[in-house]
Amino acid sequence: MDLFPNRRRFLGLAGTGAAVSVAGCSQLDSASPTGSDGEDDSTDDGDGDGSGETLGPTSTVTAYIQPDQEDLVELQQRQLNLSRQRTELNESEYRAELEQIQQEQLELIEAAIEDFESSVEDMDALAIADSSAQMGIVLLEGTTGALIEALNEGAVDGLFPEATFRGTQPGTLP
Repeated sequence: MDLFPNRRRFLGLAGTGAAVSVAGCSQLDSASPTGSDGEDDSTDDGDGDGSGETLGPTSTVTAYIQPDQEDLVELQQRQLNLSRQRTELNESEYRAELEQIQQEQLELIEAAIEDFESSVEDMDALAIADSSAQMGIVLLEGTTGALIEALNEGAVDGLFPEATFRGTQPGTLP
């Protein structure tokens, strides 16, 4: 159960999706919450609480959730040290320790996603449709303003097209 090839696949797909999404940037003006009279129809009170008070179009995107960096670096350092000691360990000891480190990495990612899920429960403008703990991503639905606010506040570490999430699921082609 090696997380790195899967995460590399996700990041590759995310990069491709981000490049493709640049072509749609000119459509952002049409996604603004203006009515047919050209006036702003949003009811955002500007308090930045993401409470769902912003009317307007909703989007579904892939959100990347990163675990605590200090804990992640510690595990990566342990894995690096383990690879340096590989010749000193027998194969079963090496595999057991490697699996332990990978399990701890997965637990860190799962904890980060659970924390994010609890914070989203308090917001009406965002909802989680699906998640992939192994990849550290969630399929997030929400208003455009709430999605951008989540990114700006650091609740998510990256937003990517919905297709990025679908591309990481078993049985799908990159």
